[in-house]
Amino acid sequence: MASIKALSVSSITPRFILDSLLEADPDSRVTTREILNYRAKLRDKRLTSDTLIKCLVRELMENKG
Repeated sequence: MASIKALSVSSITPRFILDSLLEADPDSRVTTREILNYRAKLRDKRLTSDTLIKCLVRELMENKG
């Protein structure tokens, strides 16, 4: 899951994430849908009940300092 998170931060599409995972482990049974679901879970965790704008402002302020 760490590699999915790292590639998602880099704005890699789920199809290419899947290609990368299958290249590293051909026996992997991960699907594009599972990658999309994991990315949605990461997004929801980041928002923590804030609106998208509040989340953006919070992250900009964190990265500023």
